[in-house]
Amino acid sequence: MEQLDRLGWVAGFSFESHGARIGIRVTDSAILDRFPPHLPPDWIPIVSSTEAPIVDDLYSLVVGRPDPHGHFRHYHLLYQASGRVARELELAAVLAALESSLHVSVAYRSRSDLFVHAGVVGWQGHAIVIPGRMMTGKSTLVAALVRAGATYYSDEYAVFDTEGWVHPYPKRLNLRGTDSTPGQHVPAGELGERIGTEPLRVGLVVATEYQTDTVWRPELLSPGHAALALLDNTVVVRSRPQLALSILRKALAGAFALKSQRGEAAYTADALLRYVEALPLPADPDQWHLQSTCGSPGQPAS
Repeated sequence: MEQLDRLGWVAGFSFESHGARIGIRVTDSAILDRFPPHLPPDWIPIVSSTEAPIVDDLYSLVVGRPDPHGHFRHYHLLYQASGRVARELELAAVLAALESSLHVSVAYRSRSDLFVHAGVVGWQGHAIVIPGRMMTGKSTLVAALVRAGATYYSDEYAVFDTEGWVHPYPKRLNLRGTDSTPGQHVPAGELGERIGTEPLRVGLVVATEYQTDTVWRPELLSPGHAALALLDNTVVVRSRPQLALSILRKALAGAFALKSQRGEAAYTADALLRYVEALPLPADPDQWHLQSTCGSPGQPAS
């Protein structure tokens, strides 16, 4: 860290997101204008009376200088604390790595909320939560749900407050390409104008992964298995297990849960939205506690 500190840092800024305080310093002040699209949702700048406010995590970006003669390749280098995160010739690749790392840092360091790896959409006043890590197809399913009329909340994290309400975390959707097509980060607004602004109660938890040549045949999950599906994807489950259990217990009160492999996303999205419409979910959040956890609403929609 001392070697990094001795480099020529000419500019930087710090921000807060969900209680996590993050600092970024750079060797070229012109790069600061490129940061905003890559920062976490709802970030706010930290106003400090000192030049170097106290932060939970510090990123350092060394901007490579162009060689007018083309004899040398100057890499852009990104560090988190003293560990190198990225070494790339293209600045866009470094900024993408910064964006991904910032989301993880906020999820681990949040003081106010519980982050669960999951896609989230709103439908009929309730949240559909799709837990899963990378490469499970949750971003594609979230995009299909939004195209079908649902409200976008997040494609990477379900953010729960201490009372179990799900809050919007409208980061750009990470839609992966095929073997010949690169993935892309798509602003949610490009899929429609339905972006969540208010917290919701969980109506349905969907444990699913994409598999080719698979038929959507959901089965109901018990409350315990629904909790395990969320706990298995909770960011701080090892460091703060009691907090996670307490929040998820509240989040699942009144919710239903399904499990199934899935095939084509558009078909699954349509089936899920029709399923939620048939659930006996209380319209008034104040009556939520009267609903039995993960009770049986009848046969799942196919």
